[in-house]
Amino acid sequence: MAKVALLALGGCISNEDLDMAKPYEYVCAADSGSDRLKSFNIIPDLVIGDLDSVTPEGLKWAISKGAQVKEFPKDKDSTDAELACFELSSLGFDLIKIVGIQGLSMDRPDHMLFNYTLFGLEESLNLRIIGYSGGFEILAHQGVKNYFSKPGMIVSVMPFFGQASIKLEGLKWSFEGLITINKSRTISNIALGDFKIWSNQKILVFIQHTKSLVS
Repeated sequence: MAKVALLALGGCISNEDLDMAKPYEYVCAADSGSDRLKSFNIIPDLVIGDLDSVTPEGLKWAISKGAQVKEFPKDKDSTDAELACFELSSLGFDLIKIVGIQGLSMDRPDHMLFNYTLFGLEESLNLRIIGYSGGFEILAHQGVKNYFSKPGMIVSVMPFFGQASIKLEGLKWSFEGLITINKSRTISNIALGDFKIWSNQKILVFIQHTKSLVS
């Protein structure tokens, strides 16, 4: 049975995202992720990072609730989110469910975009990563897989890690061929129900689950 951890980053988190992420057995906050968890009264088991963005109140609250704190120097070669993934891997977790991927504001778009590269750690850390943001489930995909979805939900496929040959079935617009990062052909497709994706390379798949959160 998979050993599952919730990882909270410092971005936007909704009740819907947290509901989709259940169940999990361990909670980790990367830096200001502790503040985000505090707003939902979800107690982290671990707060990790250089602690340059968490508020004193958010950190004090986590410590008062029994959270372990693992602090790193500000001059480091990894982001706080990466450090959290490394730590959770070392603790033996098989699946990391990430919330707070999208930033609270656009002052650090670099951080927001880099969060999606975390899915590239799956092979080196020998685990799976699933993201939840704005009513969407975000997964890395390679090979062939059937996905479960309600009709009418948005499905987007992104060749985030480089070009890929893919085939889509069960979506409003079927597709078979090569996709590249500079083409938008596979964005905002619509599920007809359950669907299937083939891909010869790693891609990101975004599946809408909470329609009310998306305009």
